[in-house]
Amino acid sequence: MRLLLLMLPLLLLLHFSHEPRCFRVARKAIPANNLFRARVLGEFPDSDEEALIPLRWIEAAMERRLPAEGMKRAAADVARFGDDSTVIGVRVGPVVTRLDVTRGADTMEVAGKIARLAYDEHPESIAVDSIGLGAGVGGPVV
Repeated sequence: MRLLLLMLPLLLLLHFSHEPRCFRVARKAIPANNLFRARVLGEFPDSDEEALIPLRWIEAAMERRLPAEGMKRAAADVARFGDDSTVIGVRVGPVVTRLDVTRGADTMEVAGKIARLAYDEHPESIAVDSIGLGAGVGGPVV
């Protein structure tokens, strides 16, 4: 709350400039850097040379529509407790058609969910993350 009160005068003076990628603050045009974009505007920062995947690639991929054609495959990333989640998904070709997220399930419960998915979806293959807790799920599923 205190931060909002400190930022309020700045936000009242903030105007979009006619110059591309600039903002006007107190009659002065300033370029929108990543810190300004994230902290003041609440937007994602533009990606830079150090980013693994540029933001524009992610946005373009979200707009693209691909056909759900090809092999049906399933996969599971197993977690146990805490903040992590177990994710079980199905994809047809490049398109994810089903994604189930579970928290706090033990390994046998996850194995049961994968077996149920196999009967429901009939994937050609099922990949289970076999490092750590996934190893406890891989045996019962096979």
